[in-house]
Amino acid sequence: MPGLTPQAEVRFCGALGIEPTARDRFTPFFHEVVGVVEDPTVEEPVVDEVLWPALRFGHMLFARAGVRVRCQPGMLDSHLATSTTLYFARRRRHRRTEDLSLGWGSNSQWRTAFRRDYAEGGRLFYNVDAHDVLGSRAGTSGPPVDEDLTDAERVELVTHRCLVRTTKPDGDRWPYRERYVEPDPLAT
Repeated sequence: MPGLTPQAEVRFCGALGIEPTARDRFTPFFHEVVGVVEDPTVEEPVVDEVLWPALRFGHMLFARAGVRVRCQPGMLDSHLATSTTLYFARRRRHRRTEDLSLGWGSNSQWRTAFRRDYAEGGRLFYNVDAHDVLGSRAGTSGPPVDEDLTDAERVELVTHRCLVRTTKPDGDRWPYRERYVEPDPLAT
């Protein structure tokens, strides 16, 4: 938000019942990669710095945190993770974005459904309103739009909302009709 510090944003959102949530262990559910630091001494990706907070409304994720991630070389490609097209986003400074609400005239902002993600019952639910379940061809609405992507690359695109390891072209993808569920690595 222009001219709004992260602390002021948290106070404003808190007044609406939207609360900050913090995770030190990196997961694309709660974190948008803004920077990558390669470090061969870490076992798994960790949050190195939080640039803006993650926000939740109950079990629903309202906004992911912008983070710099520290990880082993090759876990995340530092260039791809911070520069490929970011889907389900209207605007980011210094990065291409794609969202169904862009480019369809003045009503598109009001008539486009939001992406909804939930953390509940020890599982992370990505893009819950999408029709097709990733990793399953049962109940799909036709062949995958991005036929050149493997199932693992589709999961990468839906969970991270961008490509973080895949070097295939990142523009003109269609992750909007696919949903995914995975165990929450920090569920207790």
